[in-house]
Amino acid sequence: MISDSLAIPGVAHLMASRDIPRSVLLLLGASGSSKTMYCRQFLLDGLQAGDSCLFVCSLDDRQLQDLFSKASQSLDRLEVIRMCQEGSPGSDRLQLLSEQIEAALSKASGSGKPMRVVVDSLSSLLLSAGQEATFAFVDSLVRTLRKIGAMSIFTMVSPRSNDYYTTNLESLFDGILEMKIEEPSMIRKIRLFSIKGIRHNPFWISFAIAENGNLIFGDQTPAAGMICSLCGKLISGTPITSPESNHVFDTQECVDTYRKLAGVYGSGVLVSDGLNYEVVNVNLFFIDIVGLSDSSLSVKKQVEKINTLTKSIASCEAYKNSKKDKIVLPTGDGMAIGFLQNPELPLQLSFQLHSKLREYNRVRQKEDEVGVRIGLSSGPVFIVNDINNNQNVWGPGIVLARRVMDIGDDRHVLLSGNLADQLIALKDEYKEMIKFIGDYQIKHGQTIRVYSAYSLDFGNAELPRKISASK
Repeated sequence: MISDSLAIPGVAHLMASRDIPRSVLLLLGASGSSKTMYCRQFLLDGLQAGDSCLFVCSLDDRQLQDLFSKASQSLDRLEVIRMCQEGSPGSDRLQLLSEQIEAALSKASGSGKPMRVVVDSLSSLLLSAGQEATFAFVDSLVRTLRKIGAMSIFTMVSPRSNDYYTTNLESLFDGILEMKIEEPSMIRKIRLFSIKGIRHNPFWISFAIAENGNLIFGDQTPAAGMICSLCGKLISGTPITSPESNHVFDTQECVDTYRKLAGVYGSGVLVSDGLNYEVVNVNLFFIDIVGLSDSSLSVKKQVEKINTLTKSIASCEAYKNSKKDKIVLPTGDGMAIGFLQNPELPLQLSFQLHSKLREYNRVRQKEDEVGVRIGLSSGPVFIVNDINNNQNVWGPGIVLARRVMDIGDDRHVLLSGNLADQLIALKDEYKEMIKFIGDYQIKHGQTIRVYSAYSLDFGNAELPRKISASK
């Protein structure tokens, strides 16, 4: 837990009066959604509390003066570093920026005071330095900030893709904040979408910007004195009741969402304090057996292949050593496994499994061989209790892993761009075995970057048929 002086603005509303650990957070939102104003409040709160504050930004002198012109606090202790270094190539610019930040952090950490850091915004760095250089810069800086225990906020314009939680940079952070402006009312809203290590029900709260630039969050004592059974937000108006249950809701949207979820997961999808799910970021391994739906295969053969796959996966070291830090979801002809910690585990499990299946198939007839295709990705999933009170998993992370797997053929180990970028940056051996094979358009017009992992001992070096056909 952290002291009140390091709390993020609106934390009592965002976290139902709970503190959060010292974290490195990513704040997403459309242009104009007031991300910079939120960071301003975060820094001013720190100056008021006597914390050391560092502001890394792309503002010029006039913009910086305008931003803090109505602040009541003295800005003498606010350290400002400009991102833009005119005339320098992208890589040199980031190197100089890294050195400046490192010097500022070293100086501040020597004071022994709590530390706040804002980097506003990563979108500027992506445009000027490119994705690969920005990813390496952010990865290094986040590690440093965690090491020194700085409470930090990075901002970025929300990508336009519908599946934007799978962006490369998101996986580096401890939590995700989101902002939006609702039209036509133009009401600003924010939510803490996820935070590692804490069971959290994300819900939107409204906020306003006062004339002096300070943020004002909603009243915590609504007349109704009740909370919405779905979003967990305090109901500010007249509660809406559902004829199918005893629950009360804040908006009709919450009622409609509850009905959809209850139709799939049963009425137990809700508990007394909101939606019964936990949002976690996982590294996903999605696999199915190639050709299992072949009508010539007997049911007995199908069951034997499924059992063989299950036993083979269970015997792999990557699976056994992860102990309880994983989520396993059977899918009929395969399974999805979400690893909660190490992003290397899905890939390690892939080549360990290929080794075991190669030995198994070596002494089998063709019809008895077990062929598999594997899709790897990372991203958030929701852990939901189903109608039998068993845990189920759904969400954009698992959907993307399934889409990537569906592109492959027998023996392919395919990765989404976000996980591939993480692994390539980790070790030289991964850089050798993970190869970019092309962009592929999946459902809803979304295009994803696809990588293939292979070597002499595992994987499939041939281009997937779907990738070949799309070129």
